[in-house]
Amino acid sequence: MKRKGVMLITMLLFTANAIASGFGEYEMRLWIKFVGLIMIAWGILEIILFFKIWGMTNDVRKLTEHFCREMNKSESKSKTQMSEISELTLTIPDDYEIGEYDHRLDNVKVGDKVRRNSDGKILRVESIGAKVLECKGGMLEGLLAYPKDALSFVDELDA
Repeated sequence: MKRKGVMLITMLLFTANAIASGFGEYEMRLWIKFVGLIMIAWGILEIILFFKIWGMTNDVRKLTEHFCREMNKSESKSKTQMSEISELTLTIPDDYEIGEYDHRLDNVKVGDKVRRNSDGKILRVESIGAKVLECKGGMLEGLLAYPKDALSFVDELDA
């Protein structure tokens, strides 16, 4: 990159000097040919770069198909595991006392939205337990079980 900048500055200075010193017609023709050859080489290199980038997009497509296929296989496994896990996470010890909570959460259905009290993020209810709601907050968070006192009800107009 540094070489290109130095070369560009040199060419500009040389051109300015040639114009100022009154180069003859022969020298100017040589200079124009030189610049023309550089432009042709630059164009050929850009065409090569275009086809290389085009080839890389095909490689990315193959990689995406490969990894997405593996992810779909692991998702089907994780859904069966999740049903087993959700039975465990939705049951909490009987001695756990839930504090004050919004009693509208007792009528929540799967797919409804609730608000996490700690940060105000809106979550979607995936499973319902006696004292716990299992919610999905986003792609990175996954499913987490929250006691009802950690959530608040969200009206459709608020969401």
